Amino acid sequence: MTLFKGGRPFYGEALGILMLDMKAPLIPGNVGNANSYDFPVRFKVLENVPSDWWCDAQGPDEKRFQIFVKAAKELEAEGVRAITTGCGFFAIYQRKAAPLLKVPLFASPLLMVPMVWRMLGENQRVGIITAGGKHLSRGDFLVNVGIDPSIPIAVGGLENTEEFHHVHVTQKKPDIDPDKMEREVVSVALELVRQYPDIGAFVFECSDIPPFARATQEATGLPVFDFITLAHLVYRATVPRPYHGFM
Repeated sequence: MTLFKGGRPFYGEALGILMLDMKAPLIPGNVGNANSYDFPVRFKVLENVPSDWWCDAQGPDEKRFQIFVKAAKELEAEGVRAITTGCGFFAIYQRKAAPLLKVPLFASPLLMVPMVWRMLGENQRVGIITAGGKHLSRGDFLVNVGIDPSIPIAVGGLENTEEFHHVHVTQKKPDIDPDKMEREVVSVALELVRQYPDIGAFVFECSDIPPFARATQEATGLPVFDFITLAHLVYRATVPRPYHGFM
């Protein structure tokens, strides 16, 4: 007989997600929409960390890092088996925060870039679609997830778009036109492939663009890795599927 030990008021949410303090509409496929997953998830808001935290005047400072770690530890205490985030720019906290937790932290899908590149081979590069190309290309966002100069990448930013930028970054637009946003994401991907024909796969940095991964794959013919890809991988690592019988 199997015995189960209690100690918490609720159970079954294996993945915890640290969300930004924002009000944008998050459609299915977005990290912040529970319908994006094949399993239960638990959300926690990072209070007073806005949608443009990675590029505003304050930026990713120590105060915001402490908010991040505090919330992550709360998720850990609530029983999650792994923790992710609602913004790929939290890559900058990956190396510093992970040792402070008892469960795996995957702060950004950018963690997949070294793996994806090695899957492709040295004659190809990884295309990265991000909310802010200029910001991603400088600072410690890349180095903290193992992306060093030996890994060839090409970065395409969405900062000059209308729909994406004003729905998910400035939040000036309270509603979303998914078709328009899809065209913006696909356009950036196609332009990146035009500039860098050796791109062999894409990694989406941003948590808001996985809904458009399929359209990007169909338009470019290339694999697309994103937050939701990684979330399902980590879930299967922390909650392995049982196998029965023999065929």
